[in-house]
Amino acid sequence: MTKLFIRKTDLDHGNVMTISNKNSHTIFIASRDKKDPLLIKLYNTQNELIGEIKYKSKLLNSFNFFIEEVNIASITTLPVIDLRFIHISKLNWNVHGNLPLCKYTVTHKSEPVFNVHPSVGRINQQILEMDIADNSNMPVIVLITIFLNRYLKIPLLDSDKKTNLTPSKSKLKLSVSKIKNKKTSC
Repeated sequence: MTKLFIRKTDLDHGNVMTISNKNSHTIFIASRDKKDPLLIKLYNTQNELIGEIKYKSKLLNSFNFFIEEVNIASITTLPVIDLRFIHISKLNWNVHGNLPLCKYTVTHKSEPVFNVHPSVGRINQQILEMDIADNSNMPVIVLITIFLNRYLKIPLLDSDKKTNLTPSKSKLKLSVSKIKNKKTSC
């Protein structure tokens, strides 16, 4: 199992997010575009673009996930009350847990794909720890983690981009399937 870490302050306030391993070596760098704060790009340490989250539609409040220029997922936000279950249909992954507290597990056919939980870093920094079962999914896992922990907490940016995705009023689903009314315990 591989462990990766993102500083909580980078997610909450930064334009650049470093994703590091347990030895504090940078594995990925994610950056927000200054002109379009809803566009996030993921780079490797050689500064090669390997993934992106792009805002797709204002009407549906939809986001596309790209790995090496291939659209692998599309998440649409829907205003509802409960945030304890999210289904990612193209990947057939399910997110269970407490998203507002950043403590959740992502599974595929009941097998864990990755876990995310808050932790404390080396200099008493608040960090998010990702425990990843399969390294081949690492870029998409990082993008999904950034999305779930960044976009659910950003304020309304302007009237042109209605992106108020506060945890009490949002639920995510992938565009291909409908969310079932499943509930899991926290």
